Amino acid sequence: KEAVSAMTQLGIINGYEDGTFLPKQVVTRAEMCKMICVALNGGIAPVLDTGTAVFSDTKGHWASAYINYCFAKGIVSGDSGKGGPFRPDATVTALEAAKMMLVALGYNAQIAGFTGPDWAQNVAIAANEKNLFDGIGALNVTAGLSRDNAAQLIYNGLFAGMVKYENVLTTDANGNLVSTPRMVDDTTTGGAVKTILSDKFKVSTDYGQLVAIGKETVKIKLDSNLGKSASTGDGGYQTYTKVGTDYTALLGQSVKVMFKSTEKVLGVVPLSKNTVVSTNERSVTMVSATKVKFGGTEYTLDVNASDQIEVLTITANGAVLSSQ
Repeated sequence: KEAVSAMTQLGIINGYEDGTFLPKQVVTRAEMCKMICVALNGGIAPVLDTGTAVFSDTKGHWASAYINYCFAKGIVSGDSGKGGPFRPDATVTALEAAKMMLVALGYNAQIAGFTGPDWAQNVAIAANEKNLFDGIGALNVTAGLSRDNAAQLIYNGLFAGMVKYENVLTTDANGNLVSTPRMVDDTTTGGAVKTILSDKFKVSTDYGQLVAIGKETVKIKLDSNLGKSASTGDGGYQTYTKVGTDYTALLGQSVKVMFKSTEKVLGVVPLSKNTVVSTNERSVTMVSATKVKFGGTEYTLDVNASDQIEVLTITANGAVLSSQ
């Protein structure tokens, strides 16, 4: 759900006109090419050359330009290279999708061994190293990839570190100097590892609890336990303005905020680490300093550095008052 929400808000994947997403519908090879292409262009479908098709069976196909783009980037190669078949409407397997995502992250398919008889094993190893299958659960990597799992895989890829290759001089068995490519992290001038989200979308990420919602504003309490935030915030809080979506349903939940600036939020998505329960205050019984009970169930509450429960009171104007 988190991945689908984020991918939709970033413009990479869309639902259908009737309001459905059809999460279990299987993704085709052509659809995967389009999603990868849009992801590498910051959520916008680029203007592409719709001329000569690279493969024999993609001429006149709706995704021909996206497939050509992915071929030019080395992301796909078809069944027998340029001029051969691509099977655009065949289902894409999890391993095929993972290979495409890895090359989008900067892997060279030939150097990394993503071609030849051992390609599947090498892709699986690299995909696990980049956590591309996180959150998917049991998965038949040779079966067709469903829309929800494709969304999760690409979503994981957006946060994975990008790579590049640099040549290093080594000596061969005869003592001759040879230049050998070595894969390294692709970093900014400041030393931070690039991601597709930061490099292509120019998006930063904050993590915390959504504590207040005002008119086109949201406020979170930053929490380093949930993830590394780009913001330091004001007293541990960060406010975002000109938010175009109503996130009232997420109030109190742990969220990830994706933004280009605090005045341009692309999306607020709930994290999986959430336990939000609503009840009448009068029905709550304090069991101990850190436990409460209502509705026949006991709950353990988070505490601050002083082992005290922190109560956040949100006023009508969106101000947050903290007490112990």
